[in-house]
Amino acid sequence: MNAPVPQAIVGDDLSARISQERDAGEKVIAAMTSLADKHGIGLTGLGWDQANFSSAKDPFSGEESLVARWAGKVRGTLSLRPGGWIYGEVDVCQPHPTKPGMWMEAVVAWGHVDKIKMEMRLLDNPA
Repeated sequence: MNAPVPQAIVGDDLSARISQERDAGEKVIAAMTSLADKHGIGLTGLGWDQANFSSAKDPFSGEESLVARWAGKVRGTLSLRPGGWIYGEVDVCQPHPTKPGMWMEAVVAWGHVDKIKMEMRLLDNPA
């Protein structure tokens, strides 16, 4: 017997999922903002209430993720997957303040909401 295929989250279900995931989402946002602050970057506008939400189906597992997107002064996404798994990226696109020749591309977070792993993704300066 085949397992039921998850359906996209829409309407009231999407609103309910946004409410259910608020604490987890805000925890990840706070962690990403803290890492950016340590590098002298303010992520003004990165907040749960400033996000646009949708759902996305994982092509491998078929599970529905809640996706928060920011497309204003701050650009990024945060995917909240079932079971507390997360992945997020927020564009930074600035020279590193203490590492000449390095470019800060993005703040990246992944893992489980109870054990968030993060890094400032660095590249060689594109100039």
